[in-house]
Amino acid sequence: MRLAYYPMLSPKVLDLPVYMCFTGAIHQDPISRDDSFPYFQWIQCVSGKGRLIVGGTQFDVGIGQGMLLYPNEPHEYYATSEEHWETHWMVFGGFAVENMARLAGMTRSGSYTLSNSDVTLSHIRTACTIVRTGQHWAGLECAKIAYSLLMDINRFITFHTESTEQQSIRLQRVVEYMEQHYAEVITLEQLAAVLDISLQHLCNLFKKVHGKRPIEYLNHVRINKSKTLMFEHKSLSIQEVARCVGFDNPGYYSSVFKSLEGITPSLFQRLNGLR
Repeated sequence: MRLAYYPMLSPKVLDLPVYMCFTGAIHQDPISRDDSFPYFQWIQCVSGKGRLIVGGTQFDVGIGQGMLLYPNEPHEYYATSEEHWETHWMVFGGFAVENMARLAGMTRSGSYTLSNSDVTLSHIRTACTIVRTGQHWAGLECAKIAYSLLMDINRFITFHTESTEQQSIRLQRVVEYMEQHYAEVITLEQLAAVLDISLQHLCNLFKKVHGKRPIEYLNHVRINKSKTLMFEHKSLSIQEVARCVGFDNPGYYSSVFKSLEGITPSLFQRLNGLR
């Protein structure tokens, strides 16, 4: 079985934020692509099992799961079961597709599990039916279905729940980044990029594992580094210490120091014989 359907894409359709390029169903043959495929793909397992290899990672794909593939990224996938690996798929165009994928937590190519895969499969099957009519409006109607498919993936996608210990191990990469770059300007976007997760996910992880937000944790790192710096370089002024640990504003540094240590940096120096 190999069915593929291509709607007529008018200029009006091509200007939409999300539209369907083509769709279909297949007894999946082995696929190996270089980095020249220019579209997002959603490929959902209907029966059998398969394996996806992308970005140096291997994913097993079974019933209730789908593969989201980013454009222009080398990948391969193939059946791993004796029975046919049947998949239904849709290929997307439009400038908003990546944002919708990231909204669903699909920040990279990979295999994702759905709590209700029947709903998403029904969208693909409906799109196949509409394209077969050959009507001039099929492209516009399939664009609506493509949008609905992405929204329902967002609605039904599930993620493996990590233990607190696993989450702590995962966050260690961010903590190490803070330790290495505390003297530089560090944004939440940079920290989230270390794990390739959303800002909200990063903040939730830090709150659960460390009981504080990422920037609060970073401030702890910087204040501890500043105390070490005061002992090692007694001649440095408060302003110089502040700059050395990533605070452009000495007043803000002193405020953060006092909120965490209960005393000002100057008093800390005096109490420890550093002045």
